Amino acid sequence: MKLLPTGLQTLISRARVLHFMNIAEFLQDKFPEAEISADGADCSSKLLIVSKSFEGLSTLARHKLVMNTLKDQFQSGEVHALSLVTKAPSEVS
Repeated sequence: MKLLPTGLQTLISRARVLHFMNIAEFLQDKFPEAEISADGADCSSKLLIVSKSFEGLSTLARHKLVMNTLKDQFQSGEVHALSLVTKAPSEVS
């Protein structure tokens, strides 16, 4: 494995975080009433999405709804991995 200089590693890490935040912003446009928070970077990225759109849906149906929204980003390779936590407002204390 090739090691990168520390400064370059930091820049790459920041770029990945910014890219991930763009995904959160994209989803915010698609789910305008949702509360979306992002944590982590790259393959350890996790999104928490709390939305009224998820009321009455199973976890699988919620994830499909989000993943279908990001279909183009996955197909283009812009997004290759994403961990989701999806909740309805009634499930958040």
